[in-house]
Amino acid sequence: ETLSQLLNFMLAVDYNKFDGVIVTHGSDTLAYTSNLLGLSLGWVSKPVVITAANYVMTDPRSNARENIIGAVTFIEEVNRGRIPGHGVFVSWTNTGENTKIHAASRLLEADAYSDSFTSFGNAYGEIIDGRFSAFDTKKSSAGSQLGFLKNRKLTLRSDVLLIHSYVGLDYKNINIDKNIKAVLLKLYHSGTSCMCGGEDDSRSFLYLAKMCKSKGVDLYITPAKSGSYIY
Repeated sequence: ETLSQLLNFMLAVDYNKFDGVIVTHGSDTLAYTSNLLGLSLGWVSKPVVITAANYVMTDPRSNARENIIGAVTFIEEVNRGRIPGHGVFVSWTNTGENTKIHAASRLLEADAYSDSFTSFGNAYGEIIDGRFSAFDTKKSSAGSQLGFLKNRKLTLRSDVLLIHSYVGLDYKNINIDKNIKAVLLKLYHSGTSCMCGGEDDSRSFLYLAKMCKSKGVDLYITPAKSGSYIY
């Protein structure tokens, strides 16, 4: 309900009135909100930058100051025309590193031990001496074709089941009931999964596929790599 409220608020903003928009957020769930807004608001005309902090601002260990400076600097650089920057981004400073600007739709979950954030592939760029330096100017926020969402009222649902693969995962322990509309299975590193004894072995991907088919539930996998070489 909270994410739906935030999303609908952001969909109604007139971004042409601003140089950019900064969203302050908590770090624990930063990646999830960032991906949601990154996918839903990739069409906006100005940079939206989400940022958080690893500690409260009054704690000398906090990266809050660096993160907010990074957000403002990035918006200024975009408005000067130095770099493309429409869509949604994240400003975050890992310990001992420059402030990174990430495409929000590519931000990964935080490292549980170091409080570090990284992106799928790489960050969009970093702040060096008060200027933004891009790693790849082609990397921007996803969802650029979703402009029809502007001013829409959406209600987010929780009927997609995400399953992370691990060695020994037994699919018979997973309840796929009538309220589940789709299953998204996160595969091993190179897009592989355990096949074991085929569709009758509950540790096998084929068992999961058969179970989903019998219940009329769509099954999706990630990652999926395209190209001439399919592993």
